[in-house]
Amino acid sequence: MAKMQSQAEMTWPAPAKGVSNKRADANHVYVAGLPDASGDFSGFTDDATSQTYLAAVDGLPRAFYLYPNVTSDPYFYWFGQILPDMSSDGGVTAASTFKSTWNAASRISRYTQWGGLDT
Repeated sequence: MAKMQSQAEMTWPAPAKGVSNKRADANHVYVAGLPDASGDFSGFTDDATSQTYLAAVDGLPRAFYLYPNVTSDPYFYWFGQILPDMSSDGGVTAASTFKSTWNAASRISRYTQWGGLDT
């Protein structure tokens, strides 16, 4: 079996902001809400399984682990539960590929061997 080349991306946009005014405030006062976590990953479609498709259509959260560089630093990774979407693309003379876009279904945490959880 050929080694699958894949690509992944995660984003943490600034937390949503809301107005928290008191009667005595001279101007609007903003407070930060909860941070958001989302991303995507892509690769070549494995036609021996429908696992990616099933994860996208059943609505259940899936375990997620992202190792930015598993070869040189296998003890640094992100993990949590995600809700994935899926799209697929292919052609007559091209390999079939997929892309999964996801949103967090739980807290997405970072782990490092030097500081432990969320460092």
